[in-house]
Amino acid sequence: MKINMKYITFILIAILSFSVVVNAAGDGKYKKVKKENFKAGDAYRMNINNFNLPLNKSGVLGDVLLNGSSGGTLDGKIFLFSGGFFMSGLSEGHKWANAVASASRIQDYNPGTYAIPSTDNRVQLYVVSAKDGDFAPSWNDWKDAVALGANFYDGDGDGVYNPVDKNNNHKWDPNEDRPDLIGDETVWCVYSDNVDPALRSFNDVDPQGIEIRQTVFGFNSKGVTGNMVFVRYELLNTGKYYNSIDSVYFSVWADPDLGDPYSDLVGCDTTLNAGYVYNSGPDAIFGKNPPCFLIDFFQGPIVYVPGE
Repeated sequence: MKINMKYITFILIAILSFSVVVNAAGDGKYKKVKKENFKAGDAYRMNINNFNLPLNKSGVLGDVLLNGSSGGTLDGKIFLFSGGFFMSGLSEGHKWANAVASASRIQDYNPGTYAIPSTDNRVQLYVVSAKDGDFAPSWNDWKDAVALGANFYDGDGDGVYNPVDKNNNHKWDPNEDRPDLIGDETVWCVYSDNVDPALRSFNDVDPQGIEIRQTVFGFNSKGVTGNMVFVRYELLNTGKYYNSIDSVYFSVWADPDLGDPYSDLVGCDTTLNAGYVYNSGPDAIFGKNPPCFLIDFFQGPIVYVPGE
């Protein structure tokens, strides 16, 4: 998708779904993977529905080692080795491209923002869950996320995030603030393209002053949304290097391993703006009737804010 980025701010929101067509062998029932408890910080394992997806605060999905294992799995079977994105554009006429594509050894983003670097202890993954309950400690922790650029529901309209139970009824009311909880679990982080060129795979590309605020969310559902994970990206031109960035193309990148990777085939559906991976026949891991893994742009850019 092609977008213009001008002056100091640009916001793109793209929602991607990792959707498996459930058509399993046997009784067709997937058993929930045993829940593993990982406190958010540098990395986190999201296990809200039929998926088990590790991620880190640098924007890498799947290719994150936690407790001796990595990769996105469905019913304990791998479907995604690594996920991320590629993007390119023109900064006042200068061409550039960068990416989070760990399997291709491309990592052009560091955790944190240009103003708040990765060494700050606030730079981490933030997790809020519906099961936390109203005004849980995670709601208070979200203050640090807001300081880094996270969204929140401003119930009292004062522009300041302050999750207080104003009437002491131990229940959230619409006139009270709350985190940007989407679905049943939301995981948020921010990272910027301030990686030194000498440390990049393509060392002739300089930082462009871009920050990405990433929100991963899912639903605890036995229905179709139980086979989806959503990723929302918000892109910001900080204006540190260029007042104007335009002709920006943003694309999803993934290195899928749908069970046995040697039987994987790929295709695209232009009517859905989606790419998918499927097996050429029976799979050594998923069996005789393996699923399909689809990545879809559910929503393109919906907000554009030019700077003054």
